[in-house]
Amino acid sequence: MNSGRFDDVSVIVRECGERTAEACIGQLVEIFHRPPTRISARPFHATLRQSLESGLDQGRSWTLCIDADVLVLPGLAAFLEQARQMPPEVFEAQGLVIDKLLPVRRPAGNHLYRTCLIERAIPLIPTTGTLRPESDMILAMASQGHTAWQSSTVVGLHDFEQAYDDIYRKALLHGRKHDYLIAIYRPIWEALGELDDDYRIARLALEHASSHHGTPEISRDFGEIAAAEAQLALGLSAKGALGTFRQSDVQSILARRKSLLAGIPELLEQLQVSMYSDIDPAGEDTPASSDTSRLHTIRCYLQQLVTAVRGSKIGGAGKQGK
Repeated sequence: MNSGRFDDVSVIVRECGERTAEACIGQLVEIFHRPPTRISARPFHATLRQSLESGLDQGRSWTLCIDADVLVLPGLAAFLEQARQMPPEVFEAQGLVIDKLLPVRRPAGNHLYRTCLIERAIPLIPTTGTLRPESDMILAMASQGHTAWQSSTVVGLHDFEQAYDDIYRKALLHGRKHDYLIAIYRPIWEALGELDDDYRIARLALEHASSHHGTPEISRDFGEIAAAEAQLALGLSAKGALGTFRQSDVQSILARRKSLLAGIPELLEQLQVSMYSDIDPAGEDTPASSDTSRLHTIRCYLQQLVTAVRGSKIGGAGKQGK
C-alpha cells in the first residue's frame, strides 16, 4: 500500500487494557505505516476529550479514533476513501464492525472526525449522567448542522478475543444501554453460552445488570470486583496473552463465528433488524448513500430516553406516596 495514502489522517487508539490492544495497533501500522497515538484515561469521556484534542493538535484533515477492542480489517482503507467524499458539513463518519456480544454487523468502536470541526465539538462532551458521551456529542453537533454519516463498509471485528473481565463489563453495560433489546439477545447468549465461555460470563453479567441501579460508569474500574467474582463462580481462568495476530487468525475467528451462529438464524435476523433496520441481515455489504442507519440508532436512543423519563416519573410518584 502507498505509504502516503493516508497522510491526512491522524490515528488515535483509545485503550484501557484490552487484550487486543497490541494486535489492533499492529494492524493499524500495516495500513498507515506509522504508529498511532495511544490514549488511555478514565472515565471514557476523558479519553474522548484527550483523543479529540490530540487530533486537533496533530493538525491533519481527519482524526480517526479506533477503540483497542477492535481488530482492524482491510475494509478500513475503503471506508476512509469513501469518507473523503463526504459533504463539508459532515462532522463524523463511522464504519460497521462484526460484533461478538451483539452478534450482528453494527456501528461501534470507530469514528472518523473532520478535524476542523473538533474545536466546536469538545465543549459538547457530557461528563455525567450518560452511557453515551460520544453519541451525545455527535447528536449535539448534528443539531448545529454538522451531521453524521454511516458507511456500510465493515472495518473490523469488535469485542472478539477480549479478557473475561472486559466481556463481563461490556455485557453489563449492554444490559443497560440496550435493555430494550434484552428479549432478543438474552436467548442468543443463552444458546451460545453452551458453546462459548464469553457468552457464559455475558449471561451472568446480564443477570447482575437487572439488579444494578443507577447509571454505570464507562470506565475499566466499573464492575471490576463483580467481574472477578463472576469468573470465579464460573470456574474460568484468565486468558493468556494474545500474541501476534495475522489475517489468518481473522479468518479463523470468522469461521468459528459462522459455526456458532448457524443454529440461530432467526434470532440474529431479528436482532439485526431491530437494531439497524437498513443493514442487510444476510451480511452482504450494500451501498450506503445516506445516514439512515445512524438515524435508526438515534431513534432507538430517543426511545430509551423516553423509557428512562417514564421510569423516573413512576419512581418519583412512588416515593411521594410513601
